[in-house]
Amino acid sequence: MTETYDRVISRLAAILASLQDVEPLVERLCEAGRQVLRADGASIVLPAQSDLLVTACATDELAATLEDLQTVVGEGPTTTALASGDASSADVADGADAAWPLFHERLVQLGFAGVVTSVPLIFEHHTVGVLSVHRQSPAELEAGVHRFLGAALGAALLEDPANALGGGSHEDGWYSQARVHQATGMVVAQVGVRPTDAIALLRAQAFSAGTTLLEVADHVLERQINFRNFTVEGD
Repeated sequence: MTETYDRVISRLAAILASLQDVEPLVERLCEAGRQVLRADGASIVLPAQSDLLVTACATDELAATLEDLQTVVGEGPTTTALASGDASSADVADGADAAWPLFHERLVQLGFAGVVTSVPLIFEHHTVGVLSVHRQSPAELEAGVHRFLGAALGAALLEDPANALGGGSHEDGWYSQARVHQATGMVVAQVGVRPTDAIALLRAQAFSAGTTLLEVADHVLERQINFRNFTVEGD
């Protein structure tokens, strides 16, 4: 699985570098998620007050429509992913969906016959948003890729390196934040991405290695990890 994660990190780094002129951040992450998952379109929704979901961005009209449909009928993979913290999919080609019959009916009426997959964006065990993608046919992705991508984009969505340290006490907080800040600068120089996107790459590597962001930052500063061609010393 580590090899799979390494490939996704490398691909995510290249995609984010190509999108550095895209603003705002949420639109950049939305398009990056679409490309990583090789989907036709994507959207990101964020929790709002009164249990409502706000569509923060959509790469195309269909992606926006799919989110609107789920809001109207009150069911679908987005709401399920938000509640469960796990990726969820609706495949219209499989026939009637017992889990979301109203959503399935509306998809058929819309003329959509593909797959909708929703990925929770996770930060410190909390779902901070949902990335949903649509495509005409199921994608062959290795297990864990959705969860891995959700952790990386979730950290970037918060945009604050100090919130993504994943460990450490109050007394060493300033030291930790400084190390992460330095490592972020090195990743920016290595790959040519924005600082917020560099955090996503650092977080992705932490997820892959099962460690903290601070430890990954230290490895970057010690030149044991290089995101330019994504190499890890000792592999």
